[in-house]
Amino acid sequence: MAENSFKTIKLKMEIEIARLVSIFRRELAVSYPNDEKSINGSFDFWTFIFIESGTAVITTLGNKYIINKGEIVFTEPGQAFSITPFENGNASFISVSFYPKSSDLNFFKNKIIAINNFEHENLYYALKCSHRLYEGYRVKNGVSYMQEKASDQQPFGSEQMLKLHIELLLLSLRQRGIGESKEYRINSFAKQTRQKSITQQIQHYLEEHITENLTLEQIAKDNGFSISQLQKSFKAEIGESIIDYFIGIKIERAKLMISEGNLTFTEIARRLGYVNPNYFSRLFKRRVGITATQYSNL
Repeated sequence: MAENSFKTIKLKMEIEIARLVSIFRRELAVSYPNDEKSINGSFDFWTFIFIESGTAVITTLGNKYIINKGEIVFTEPGQAFSITPFENGNASFISVSFYPKSSDLNFFKNKIIAINNFEHENLYYALKCSHRLYEGYRVKNGVSYMQEKASDQQPFGSEQMLKLHIELLLLSLRQRGIGESKEYRINSFAKQTRQKSITQQIQHYLEEHITENLTLEQIAKDNGFSISQLQKSFKAEIGESIIDYFIGIKIERAKLMISEGNLTFTEIARRLGYVNPNYFSRLFKRRVGITATQYSNL
């Protein structure tokens, strides 16, 4: 009777982690001016950043882009970066740095990816495993490292589980094959920053010229912008037109002057650049809901 024989299958390892550099979670808050994670220099390992809460800004190679809650972004070897909270918000993130055994990670180079539940769970299980293995992330004599716990405190198989959870996350991301390009975010951030700069310039200009009866043409000319560029940027940032905004700050100034009680409404209107006080009276009632006389009696 012949013996049975078996043909084995050698399993292909598409993405494999060779060595871990670091894994940690960190809070970012604008209340801490120096609260920034930076890697200054050229290193031959990969890093990915997952935004756990809030919104963060990543700066790399002189470019900035926004990454939102639930998104993950990779920085390849040799790429320095820093991460800060966006505007006046807070954020938290998880960072994982590693050396891959295989070098087939080029797919991740220019991608920002929203992770799914499976990937999210594997990332948190990896972080949980790291808590069983390490005391924390340390820097001593210029050397950064993960401080290991005593071997008798490390549960069986925790290192392998940590490795596998990171690999499952990477494999799932690669298998789904989706993501938004960093270049799009970089261009969007630059546009947004430009709009904010233009808007702040115009707001300051309007405050300084609140006593004048400005036209859109004059505002654009004095500030060195085209009318279309000015209107588009201001509306996108503020949500209303420049002239409507200008009327609004004049109304607020008029309310303050009325409350002080030193001037008549005709004098207030003229000080705010309105030759026809009746026209300004109509504007005031339309914006405030009551007449200037009724407002002064409040």
